[in-house]
Amino acid sequence: ASSLLGNNLLKSIESSKCYHTYLTHPTPGGIYFDCLKHKLSDIDCNLIEVENAIILIGQTDPIKCFHNPELSEELNCGSIIRILKELKEYSIKPIFTSTEYVFDGLTGNYGEDATANPTLLYGKQKLTVENFIKENFDNFLILRLAKMFGDFSDPRDSIFTSWIKALVEQTNITCANDQVFSPVQLSDVCEIINLGISFNLKGLFHLGGKETWNRYDMLLKTRSILQEYFHSNSEILTQSINEFNLPETYPLNVSLNSSKIYRELNFEPQQIEKYIKLIVKEYIKNIYAK
Repeated sequence: ASSLLGNNLLKSIESSKCYHTYLTHPTPGGIYFDCLKHKLSDIDCNLIEVENAIILIGQTDPIKCFHNPELSEELNCGSIIRILKELKEYSIKPIFTSTEYVFDGLTGNYGEDATANPTLLYGKQKLTVENFIKENFDNFLILRLAKMFGDFSDPRDSIFTSWIKALVEQTNITCANDQVFSPVQLSDVCEIINLGISFNLKGLFHLGGKETWNRYDMLLKTRSILQEYFHSNSEILTQSINEFNLPETYPLNVSLNSSKIYRELNFEPQQIEKYIKLIVKEYIKNIYAK
C-alpha cells in the first residue's frame, strides 16, 4: 500500500474493509511485510475472511530489473508465486497488476488476444506470473496497466512536473519522439480496481486510456498549455528512446486497446489533455503561492 498505486488505492477503500502492507514506507494501520522473508500466514491478519488480494509488490523499474536480475527475479516472480500459492490455499482471488511491456512494441493497439512477446526482462517477469495465475486459478483478475499519471503532489509521478519545471526554468529538454503508449490516469485505475471487485470481474484485461499518445506530442501539448500562463524559450530536442543509453532495447509502440474493460464496467476514462491542464494550473498556482 506504500506504492504510488497502492497508496492512492488505499485512499479509495474503507480501511475497515482491507488489510494493507508496507515494507520501507509505513502506512497508517499498515502491516509490515517483507515478501522475501515472510509468508502471508506470518502476518497479523485473518486470511479466512479475505476475498480478494490486490498484488502490487515488486520492482517496477525495468532498468533496475535489468541491473539486478537475481533480486528482481525473486521479487517479481519467486515471491509473487509463493504468495499466489498461499492465496490458493485460502481460496482468495488474486488481482494482479501486469504491464504493457509484455509486448514487443512492433504493432501497437494490442488487445487481450494479442500474442505477448516481451523484450524487456521486466515484461518477461510479469508474463511469467500471468501464466502461473492462468494455469492455477479459475477466479482471477489480471490488469495489464499502461503508463499511469497520478496526483501532482506525489514526487514519484514526475514526467509532467519535470517537463513543466524545465520549461519554466528555460531549460532545454531532450525527449523521445518514437515511443507510443496509452496513458491512463491513476484515479481511473483505482476506480476500475474497485469496480472490478464490486462486479467480480474475472480474466485478463488491458487498462490504458482510450487515447494513443507519442511522448513527444505529450510534451508539446504540455508546453502549449503552459504558454497560456508562462512563455518558455526552452528548446526541445528529439531522439529515439533507444538513443538514451538504456540497458535494453525498449519496445516503441505499446499502446493498448482497453475497450473490453470499459465496455464491461460501463466506464469512461479521463482525457489526458484535461489532466495536463490541471497539472499545469496546479504547478503555476504553487509558483505564485511562494
